[in-house]
Amino acid sequence: MSITHADHLPMIKYGSNFTGSIYFGYPLDTLSAYPGVRVGSEQIVTTSGIRDAWTKGYDQYLQGTLKWIPGSTPTTVPSASCWDGTMGVEEWLKTAQDQQIFLWYPNASDGAYVPAYLVEPMEGGVETSTVDASRALTIKMCAANPTASFTGY
Repeated sequence: MSITHADHLPMIKYGSNFTGSIYFGYPLDTLSAYPGVRVGSEQIVTTSGIRDAWTKGYDQYLQGTLKWIPGSTPTTVPSASCWDGTMGVEEWLKTAQDQQIFLWYPNASDGAYVPAYLVEPMEGGVETSTVDASRALTIKMCAANPTASFTGY
């Protein structure tokens, strides 16, 4: 499956039985997807310059910025969840910061998803526009299954 991120609007499902849904009106921006060395791995350089590593494994990461998140009123064109409220982005962020798994849909309309955990932000990371009070959130997530990847990015 190849994803052209400029043409797809992401969605997140979260909560008990993944009944909560967050819709974004714009694609993930300034994004990158990559494998990263798992926490606890070690790398050394000897005095002669030889390098060695003990790698516990790799995790798959996706990071980028979700832009133009409406403040307190969801929008319909494009369809986007708002920041505030019980089903808003802020509520999802709280559950994700508690390391509750969520489902990342790169394209809300095609049904394919990657179960993931939030890595960043654990605090802060939110920008508010002075023009229209919309918000931007830079996130980094890790695939819950280390053999899964964020394909197409």
